[in-house]
Amino acid sequence: MALQTTVTHEAKRPKQPIGHFVRLVFPKVPQIASDALAQLEDGVTQLPVDLDTGQLGRIGTAIDYQMRIRLGCFDFETSIAFKGIESVTRVSEIHDFGQVAKSFLSKFPQLWAKALEDESEMSRLCLCLAYFDPIYRRGPFSFGIPYKSLRKFMNWPESEISEVLSLSRTAVDCLDIDHIGDPIGNPVFGNRILRGDGDLVVNGCLVELKVSSKPQPEIQNWLYQLLLYVLLDHKNKYGISSVGLLLPRQSRFLTWGVDELGISEMPLQLIRKGFVGAEKQHAVQCLGSC
Repeated sequence: MALQTTVTHEAKRPKQPIGHFVRLVFPKVPQIASDALAQLEDGVTQLPVDLDTGQLGRIGTAIDYQMRIRLGCFDFETSIAFKGIESVTRVSEIHDFGQVAKSFLSKFPQLWAKALEDESEMSRLCLCLAYFDPIYRRGPFSFGIPYKSLRKFMNWPESEISEVLSLSRTAVDCLDIDHIGDPIGNPVFGNRILRGDGDLVVNGCLVELKVSSKPQPEIQNWLYQLLLYVLLDHKNKYGISSVGLLLPRQSRFLTWGVDELGISEMPLQLIRKGFVGAEKQHAVQCLGSC
């Protein structure tokens, strides 16, 4: 039986070992989240235009890719989208969309050059990458056979292209990218029990980009998600000292020092060591439920 679970999933489970542990050692999160909500209530939210909820996840991922490109920390061949494309091309003989993926891969250099000259084309390209991104996790047959030509695949609605372009511009303004040094795109966290992919690390801040028009119920869980990433960075590979939520619909970038959220007298490295016990408890519970 597979014991591995996702950070996103466990962050929402307060009664399970991992979710309980992060709430225990970061007791200030509920109050911090409440204060953040109060800040957001005074602002204006840019609502989605002509989009349904099924499109919002892809748009968020597309903005994430566009941000990495703007920050100069995007590498196509190590991206999750690339892995998704590869998984589809391997079934090209029996899956029409595999041929579309092959065509996209072969023409990527031309598409990239075109995107670098036009922001709208960059948004279009990022929507394509965002489509392939979840295929890597769910498998090449998870989306059926939606497109039979590259032209149709790349023909994204103007409403989606405009949304990605507008929100990515806002996100850039919120981050103040002129003062960012050596950003890290798509930091990976995990082991045999937990896995997760972050969005960005900028100036020691682990950033999660969210494009929800209603962040109110979720901020607390998003913070737990970020903090679980921090706990998984056992060797301090990414040098994270703070966490942040980048909310382009609200034109806000909210940040907190990791120390602000945790038990003040307990060093982060000690918390990380204790976290190993919560992971083992999770694994034992999973084995016991077989």
